[in-house]
Amino acid sequence: MPALLWATQQEIDRERQYTAMASRLPLKSYASIPGFTRDTMRIRRQLAHSPGLVGYTLNAQLLAKTF
Repeated sequence: MPALLWATQQEIDRERQYTAMASRLPLKSYASIPGFTRDTMRIRRQLAHSPGLVGYTLNAQLLAKTF
């Protein structure tokens, strides 16, 4: 699964400062990937309706079980 394209929710105002969040999520087994993917789709639907959000993406390294 390649990285998801950056999903823009609103234009960036170059006069403002923004807070960014990044995390690394290693899974313990390959069997966890389908459930993680399902949960990711639910979270993406929530993000699409989050006021103030500029954008988001997800980088998936399936062979490393890391997202």
